[in-house]
Amino acid sequence: MASTNGVPISPDKRAEQLTSSDVGAAFLVLVMEHEQRLFIQQRYPKVSGKVFLLGKWKNLEIDDPINEPPAMFERVWLEIKNSVDDWVGQLTAAKMI
Repeated sequence: MASTNGVPISPDKRAEQLTSSDVGAAFLVLVMEHEQRLFIQQRYPKVSGKVFLLGKWKNLEIDDPINEPPAMFERVWLEIKNSVDDWVGQLTAAKMI
């Protein structure tokens, strides 16, 4: 899905476990579901103030499309793209980027 939308991702790239150095280095941590947000906030309480839903600006949780048909991946891709665009707009307006 990424390559068909112009985003090159190496075929050997895989998900990795989040670490305390990852969250410590980030100024913003975006997750797709409320449950993920709560997990990170509980595991890394010092960074809980910088963990938000990717779909925050539309009050949207984004389902993980793993093991789902291609149509689900397409829907999720659009939700992610739109949510990223929303964040970029918000962060730009706040002069954070």
